[in-house]
Amino acid sequence: MKLVYKSNYQEIYYLKKDSELYFQWTPLTLQMGDEDYQQEVLQSLKYLKKYKPQKTLFNLKQFAYTIDPDMQAWVKKHFLDMMVQQNLTNVSALVISDDFFAQKSIEQSYEDTVQENYSRYFDSEAEAKDWLVG
Repeated sequence: MKLVYKSNYQEIYYLKKDSELYFQWTPLTLQMGDEDYQQEVLQSLKYLKKYKPQKTLFNLKQFAYTIDPDMQAWVKKHFLDMMVQQNLTNVSALVISDDFFAQKSIEQSYEDTVQENYSRYFDSEAEAKDWLVG
């Protein structure tokens, strides 16, 4: 796995042989502001466009930022809808956040989107990887 992006809030890795992007969020997301979150989402989109992976794994175990309804709408418009427009939909495994409110806000962000149909939630990274390998 090759590290392609690193910030205080997330690391993004690319695994060429499996055409997979791996997103690892950090506990510092607890201190993240709205602008920080938007910047991180745009970085994620940048690497999805660049690598066009067949599979993605979002490890949200330590994700602690609660996405409010306005930000959920922003994510839908600037991230999820852009993935569809640019034909970037893929199979996504999401490891559930330990933070209840952060997890609920993530689920609400994905509701009623095309990407929701390609995604599944898991309690552990091992389960998520097993599912992606199929």
